[in-house]
Amino acid sequence: MVNVDGPGTISGVGSVFDINDFTNVSQSQPIDPSTVSAPDAFGRIQISMVLTTSTSSVGGIGLIGYIVDGNRIRLVENGNDLNDVFFGVTGGTAFAQGGNTGSFSAASIAGSSFVVGTTGQDPNRFFQAAGVFTTNPDLTTVNGTLNFNDLTGSGAQAPLTFVGTYTVDATGRVTVQDTTDGFTIQMYLDGNGNGTVASMDASDVLAGQAYLQTGAGSFNAASFSGSYGLDATGTDLNFLQVDSVGPVTADGIGSLTGTVDQNSLSTGAPVPSLTLTGDFIADPSGVFTTNTGITGLDVLGPANQDTFTYYLIDNQRAVAIETDPNQLTLGYFELTH
Repeated sequence: MVNVDGPGTISGVGSVFDINDFTNVSQSQPIDPSTVSAPDAFGRIQISMVLTTSTSSVGGIGLIGYIVDGNRIRLVENGNDLNDVFFGVTGGTAFAQGGNTGSFSAASIAGSSFVVGTTGQDPNRFFQAAGVFTTNPDLTTVNGTLNFNDLTGSGAQAPLTFVGTYTVDATGRVTVQDTTDGFTIQMYLDGNGNGTVASMDASDVLAGQAYLQTGAGSFNAASFSGSYGLDATGTDLNFLQVDSVGPVTADGIGSLTGTVDQNSLSTGAPVPSLTLTGDFIADPSGVFTTNTGITGLDVLGPANQDTFTYYLIDNQRAVAIETDPNQLTLGYFELTH
């Protein structure tokens, strides 16, 4: 959470950060007085953050941001910034909190469900996880469902249930502790249905986005219906990146059809117009599974069937994660019309 509390200035008041640098985990760290430039004609800004070194090893990080609109900024690390002593390769999205700044509490999200999709690494190399969790009205506990994949499984993984606890501070910083599996999720809220998430475990590094779920308990097959844009990313068995995009139609009954263009470091050249087919089994929770799976995304053979779990955000969006050891795939469906 970075609070720009004056023209070009970040005093550090109301600002906080968490970082997971693979075995080096620092939580709830202060931000020292820092600066941010005025946007140029392209909406480009420079953020130069000084981070307290007494409690973390980060020291400082520079970011270049491009303003999308009044609520979003796309970010990438700026190695040319004199304060960038982190020397990382980072990027992501910042969401504006607006009038919600400083007003968050556990009650702000009690009874809410969030779908998350994340990607990163563990000791077995690349790692992906997705799921949904619900904060209970007791202002303390959570329950949820998740899937994870690092290609070490022996078969398709069914959705896994977990329980845990949560806390929220005034900055919108949410800490979710899974007491079933022992992992920690750090989430930052904008108060408008979006969040950024990162794992805070010494054994893995995951980061991505959280989405406020609407409709939990009332989803059905018709909830996944219409023409969607699909954006999928992951790696094959050689840990070489695979990306696919294309239009996919869900029939609202249980089937998917479409085409994707795929780019893989394994094949060395983009492959256009691969036929995608698939199925889904609806559940009121919004956690949909597959029966035969999805074809068209597997780099070893487009006809290969890969098993997925879909986590519906609402009637227009879903996060999908591959749950077998064929390859890693994390996909995002968004309704186009």
